[in-house]
Amino acid sequence: MALFAGRDYPGSYAELHAWFSEDWKCLDYLDWLRWPDGFVCPWCASQDGWRAPDRRWRCAGCDRRVSATAGTIFHGTRTPLTVWFSAAWHLTSGKGGISATELRREMQLGSYQTAWAMLHRYRSVMVRPGRNRLTGDVEVDESFLGGPEAGIPGRGALGKVLFAAAVDVNKPSGFGRARLGVIKDASAESLQQFLLDNVGPGSRIRHRRLGGLPEGHPWPLHAQGDLGQRLRSTRARGTARRAPGLLSRQALGHGNPARLDQSGAHARLLR
Repeated sequence: MALFAGRDYPGSYAELHAWFSEDWKCLDYLDWLRWPDGFVCPWCASQDGWRAPDRRWRCAGCDRRVSATAGTIFHGTRTPLTVWFSAAWHLTSGKGGISATELRREMQLGSYQTAWAMLHRYRSVMVRPGRNRLTGDVEVDESFLGGPEAGIPGRGALGKVLFAAAVDVNKPSGFGRARLGVIKDASAESLQQFLLDNVGPGSRIRHRRLGGLPEGHPWPLHAQGDLGQRLRSTRARGTARRAPGLLSRQALGHGNPARLDQSGAHARLLR
């Protein structure tokens, strides 16, 4: 079903406030999204029911109470739905998305943790079901994420997580879709498994250090320099070097976060 701005969803920030100025209006909208053809009980499939005073549905078949927010990211929240809907607008309308710090300031939220939790919930459901793997020219790299621990010097500081990233390279310039994933080490085997999960066969992979992959690797490999020696020295150390810059900040998320297809552990990487 095609959706149109101004009819099925707000087409401007002014329309957002006009449509969703109160929580009950937000609940009515969620009702329409969940049951566009009328209420259907998720427990007994009965189509007969009525609104209870607390805005939940009461099923005439099994006498259960059902909320439009049950089973959604809004379930159990103490934050008003009007704030949730405004946060969704800020997250999806800006070219650069929005950070938890910016959202807290923009929405005048009580704490950074509230802003972060809201964005985390949204990003956890922004994964397209049945998404395809990356294809074509794909840049791949790995790096650490996380700050240093007190009293622990160097890259090996506890609390850092090693992750890999793969990004579509658009021609003649720019980046497309991206995939992120935690990897246990910087070995060729770990990187190959990440590629198998996220990059389609026939793709051309670019990686500064990805040399000497095991035989049977299904993709042509575009390497730069003496990568085999670099990979062997990296594997001997059991760590990865700092990301050499093949993946820019824009590719790793300073573009629209909705394009990152994040989910689960991937979303946690961006907090």
